[in-house]
Amino acid sequence: MPRLIAPAQYTMKRNPPNAATRASQHDVPVSSAATTPIRHISAYDKYFERYVKDHGVVFEPTTTPQIVNHLQSIVRRRRASLDPDTFPDLMCHEILNTVARYPTQGELFSDAFPHLTGSHLHIPHAQNHHFSNLANMMADEDEVIAQPQPDYYDGHAASPENHRLRKELYHYIVPLETSDLPMLPNLFVELKGRGGDAYVARLQAVQDGVFGARGMKRVRCLALRDDASDEEKMGCAVVITYSARTIEAHAIYTMPSTSAEREEDYHVSTFDTWTLAVHPDIVRSATQALRNLRDWAAQEREIAIREANERMALRSSPSVKVKDCGEPPNERLSLPRSEKMTRQAHLRQSDHGEDFKCTL
Repeated sequence: MPRLIAPAQYTMKRNPPNAATRASQHDVPVSSAATTPIRHISAYDKYFERYVKDHGVVFEPTTTPQIVNHLQSIVRRRRASLDPDTFPDLMCHEILNTVARYPTQGELFSDAFPHLTGSHLHIPHAQNHHFSNLANMMADEDEVIAQPQPDYYDGHAASPENHRLRKELYHYIVPLETSDLPMLPNLFVELKGRGGDAYVARLQAVQDGVFGARGMKRVRCLALRDDASDEEKMGCAVVITYSARTIEAHAIYTMPSTSAEREEDYHVSTFDTWTLAVHPDIVRSATQALRNLRDWAAQEREIAIREANERMALRSSPSVKVKDCGEPPNERLSLPRSEKMTRQAHLRQSDHGEDFKCTL
């Protein structure tokens, strides 16, 4: 049986757990050093789950927002490129054989992962970088959630036309201070190979996702209309985890907080699961879902950045008063509806029934 050859852009290296991060105050630029030692809590710490719950993370909430229903419809959109004639059973069985032998994380990246997600060369992406430039969050006096280091993520190209946006939200959307890595990450992948812990992968999904959802919300807040709803303010990130032949898709999204101590909570919903075993159609379904989610995340970034750049342009007018989304509604900048594709309209778009692409 012929062996699949992985695309050349996928390489693998792995960081040790509990990578060091720079001390900072709650949700402030990482350069603002604290005067006392700060403990950075990662998904490898035994009380990570308890810590994030205490700071507004809600696992599997009882209510389902429209964004989760929308993501469930996204994963079911048919892609003609994955019909049996173009994505044959032979390729599916090669992927099944790879995961069946419980490969290492490096083997997953080289032999299976690229064929599930597709090359998507038009989508900027990067691997295994520590997001040391992002402002810390969920901080106590001597503890803070560690900045993430995802195995893989998709973001938006750090192009010159987005210079003003990068400057405005530098410590929320630019992962590394001294690089041109993709900005505004909102889709992440965490893979666990032989001996990996599925529970840790789910916690890493939270660690990645809260930073991604916060960044998306900050960008959306730059383009709010006066009558913006909580749903339009929402920031959402998607995290894909793999462990022991099982792929899970998680949505991490912002919601108004139930506590007076913070502005927003982060809800975590697992909205689909695939077990890669036996049948080629399961491989096609998982592949369809992952490729559709990458396209969806790219569209979300493009819309949010375009609308924020419109706000940046209006900001140059001295007669325009610009407020953040936390200000009273009547003090926020209002953009004409005709100039934007609103989030609610985007969520209401009908399923296309076949491939859809985002041109970046």
